[in-house]
Amino acid sequence: MKKYTHYGIQDFLKEESFVRWVLHPDPNNEKFWEDFISQHPDMVRKVKTAREIILGIRYQEEYELPEKDKQQMLEMLKKHQRSHYLYAKSKGNERWIGRLVASILLFAGGLFAWYEMSKPATLIPPAPLVVKHTKKGEKLTFKLPDGTMVTLNANSMLIYQWSQPTPDNREVKLQGEAFFEVAKDTARPFVITSGEVQTTVLGTQFNVRAYEDEPGIQVAVVSGKVQVAGKETGAITLLPQEVGLYKKKEHVLEATEEPVEDIIAWQHNILIFDQDAAGEVWKKLEDWYGVNIIIRNKQNIKGRYSGKFHNQSLEEVLDGISFASGFDYEIVDKKNVIIK
Repeated sequence: MKKYTHYGIQDFLKEESFVRWVLHPDPNNEKFWEDFISQHPDMVRKVKTAREIILGIRYQEEYELPEKDKQQMLEMLKKHQRSHYLYAKSKGNERWIGRLVASILLFAGGLFAWYEMSKPATLIPPAPLVVKHTKKGEKLTFKLPDGTMVTLNANSMLIYQWSQPTPDNREVKLQGEAFFEVAKDTARPFVITSGEVQTTVLGTQFNVRAYEDEPGIQVAVVSGKVQVAGKETGAITLLPQEVGLYKKKEHVLEATEEPVEDIIAWQHNILIFDQDAAGEVWKKLEDWYGVNIIIRNKQNIKGRYSGKFHNQSLEEVLDGISFASGFDYEIVDKKNVIIK
């Protein structure tokens, strides 16, 4: 089980035991992968994405396997077909299993046909799926093929699949938080999909915050002009120093006034609390320092927290907010923080 903790999405797609679990779950493989997900919550997004790809939920929309991986996956399907057929024959269920084998063959054949039809006429190899991600306590800055600079905040993931060197479109998917400095290209807008929100730009600087466990998706503009559209909402245009907020539960998109400098301060290693509730504080600290926070006595945790910390250690931050709020803490093994 340990080796899977280093897997990326493409590794899962080529792992026979994983594909077998997705396509033909049984009590044994169900328990194995449920235990894996339970023990490694940081792998949930990769497992979920790979599973959806195999099931075809987002196949044609997002993903195209390299030829070698496609053949490997088809071979796995054929192997499963043979094993199911032999099992059925031994049980005398030829008619029932025949339908199952036919459906699997249809899936594999349809998948193969889709790939064959989708091959470019010039036989250019399909663009690879690129996944950039950070763990808790990490940040990552990188350049996209079009020259756009991206800085990923902690516990975030960016996915794209562009042809090289000039993609037909500039679309990416984001989970978490990132700051973009988009290379200008009037012919090809840069589009970011974050859950239920699409952000479209031509060339500008802006920040997108779209964590799955937060109630809203936020877009803050530093320069240029940004168009934001949410699920079941119209689009709004944001100018420099404006912030768009999409409320997931209400399906409402609105422009708000917030200090943009504070929103993007994380890039400069400045951690800010602005009347944050305790739950928000613990989440920020876990992501920022890569620790786990355990609350021993919730009754001792009261009020809201404010403060600005620049390049300060976890101990210094905890000293500051604990002194003002009256709780004690203990750091165990540099990875676990107990709030007393």
